[in-house]
Amino acid sequence: MSVRGPDDRSDLLGRALIELIRQPGDRRDDPVVLLEDVTPESLVRLANHHRVPGLVFQALRTLGPVDDGFTPLRSSYQMATLHHARCVDELRSLSARLRGLDRPWLVVKGPVLVELAYKDGGARLYEDLDLLVAPALISGVLADMEASGGRLHDLNWPLVTSPLRAEIPVVLPRGLLCDLHWDLLVTPNIRSRFDLPMVELVERRRTVRIADLEVDTLDVVDGLLYLCLHGVLSGANQLVWVTDLD
Repeated sequence: MSVRGPDDRSDLLGRALIELIRQPGDRRDDPVVLLEDVTPESLVRLANHHRVPGLVFQALRTLGPVDDGFTPLRSSYQMATLHHARCVDELRSLSARLRGLDRPWLVVKGPVLVELAYKDGGARLYEDLDLLVAPALISGVLADMEASGGRLHDLNWPLVTSPLRAEIPVVLPRGLLCDLHWDLLVTPNIRSRFDLPMVELVERRRTVRIADLEVDTLDVVDGLLYLCLHGVLSGANQLVWVTDLD
């Protein structure tokens, strides 16, 4: 009889997580079998580390009754669902207020990614709402957000103005954080290393549906390339960046 060592358990844990986040038709091993040799606590910990708890819970739910040890994954799934609903509600109000702008504005990642790629508000938690607005419109959009109950997030203005960061964080009326961008490459250092012309991105935009809303977002190819770039700039060390692309 062979005894598995710590490295074997780590391998089983990693394989179980990978199989759970894969599309069912792409799985190479049965995750149910792999889960027999890992503890719920260790899987929850690894899923949280890789920012895929909602996706793992979604997969577990399709495999049968969910063990009580996975309760934290259920909580993460429910939190992501509520957060997405709140974001859609904020976006609905924003769309109504910004409809009269003379230039287009885009919703990037976040709710677009969840609705079109994951197709489940609980599968992917995102922290904020990213909007891309023409530089000339920033002051007007900010004024409108503040007039409707939003407020600037605790902001270090020297940090924003000195290195010319291309975003301003705003807390929207219902408490959601919105990053107001005039360039998706936030710092001058990143802008000097990558060629991502905002004017062309906006010209190639497409209109998509989020719940009952129609919003503009990046073209399919632009969106995919930006997900690649964003994942790399974020460290590319978590599975969430891979599942986004998948």
